[in-house]
Amino acid sequence: DIYISYNRRGRFTKPRKLPGRVNSRFHEKTPSLSPTGKTLYYTKIVPGNNRYSRIMMARKMGYGYSRGVVLPPPVNTNNYDRALLHSYDGVYFSSVRPGGYGGFDIYFVAVKKGRLGNKAVNLGPLVNSKKNEVYYNKNRNTAYFCSNRPGGYGGFDIYKASFELNNIYFDLDSARLKKKSYPILNQIIIFLKTNKHIKFTIIGHTDLNGTHKYNDRLSLMRAKAVRDYLVKNGLNVRRFIIKGAGKREPKVRKKGKLYDRMNRRTEFRVHSLKGK
Repeated sequence: DIYISYNRRGRFTKPRKLPGRVNSRFHEKTPSLSPTGKTLYYTKIVPGNNRYSRIMMARKMGYGYSRGVVLPPPVNTNNYDRALLHSYDGVYFSSVRPGGYGGFDIYFVAVKKGRLGNKAVNLGPLVNSKKNEVYYNKNRNTAYFCSNRPGGYGGFDIYKASFELNNIYFDLDSARLKKKSYPILNQIIIFLKTNKHIKFTIIGHTDLNGTHKYNDRLSLMRAKAVRDYLVKNGLNVRRFIIKGAGKREPKVRKKGKLYDRMNRRTEFRVHSLKGK
């Protein structure tokens, strides 16, 4: 069941069952509110039958909430659809529908004038993996989600929706892209041409060698080189912001061949997911 607790002068009251007609003999999970606070979204699951997983919507009515109704397609498709977040630009949720990258993927549906769009957009390989991505949450600048992809600490870990690539290569002390960087950049181009609502901030990072002044300039020029390659191949320059972080945000605060390689990277940070 879904419970509610109120913040009273910095302290939370004892949780109690949500008033109204939301809770039932089934499982009610993953509650979230609309930006106005007047609509509750949650997932209903039938015990022993996870295939029956539906994203529900209930309206606030006085003291409690109305009986939930099933959201229509393209949100619910009878493919374990669950965990919806209604953000300022649309709704995000997880599903194992056909055409994804693995298990649960995160999808986006634009909302215009209070109406759902007719297309669910997969957030693509920079978010989704061959494993499972669920419980997406965001504000205007940062997004977070859970994933059990390889490389974590075990089970599901929390990830931030900025994506770092170490396989974008430059000549030594240069901002000139090497040709072996093209395959991964071409994948990003395909993804962005398919998902025209997504915009990126591209951030260059260097290792810890050299001065701040030198690395700030080099990292900015490398971010610019990445952006220029994407624009040269058909993407609108207005979809990108470039920044140079230099050596100010290292992955590891150590020098050495291994650590230098980890710190030299290009970060892609989602800064807009507005619907078309």
